Amino acid sequence: MMTGKDESGGQLSHYDEVILRVFRRHYHKGGSFLEFSKDELDKICRELGIVARNIPDIVYTFRSRRRLPEGIRKTGHWAIAAAGRGTYAFQRLANPPHFEIPFGDYTPIDIYDAIPEVVEGLLRQDEQSLLTRILYNRLVDIFTGLT
Repeated sequence: MMTGKDESGGQLSHYDEVILRVFRRHYHKGGSFLEFSKDELDKICRELGIVARNIPDIVYTFRSRRRLPEGIRKTGHWAIAAAGRGTYAFQRLANPPHFEIPFGDYTPIDIYDAIPEVVEGLLRQDEQSLLTRILYNRLVDIFTGLT
């Protein structure tokens, strides 16, 4: 199974191909809430010869891990929203859902590591562990000035 190319000539992942095809089936100028179903994602996977064991992971990937493909982003600012049981929608946004942080302008701040040893031993390199580190070390409180 060959993967396709995006508008800039770069390789598309299997998930990119699936979500791009769904978007193109529903996109029309002026549309702001384009609904699609889990079954539609499954059908497109089969059409493309892609084996996806967990179809909802395609949506989750673009909701929280990765940007939507360039073919979608060039039509405007979009996010994927839940629209019911097994139903999702591309929702047009007024502003971009992502932003760049200029890291060169900031000085590091030392923070005391308040994670208990028992908890530290259970942490991995995933999103939930990152959120645990943020919670125990009160990073949101410190950086918003609520401490």
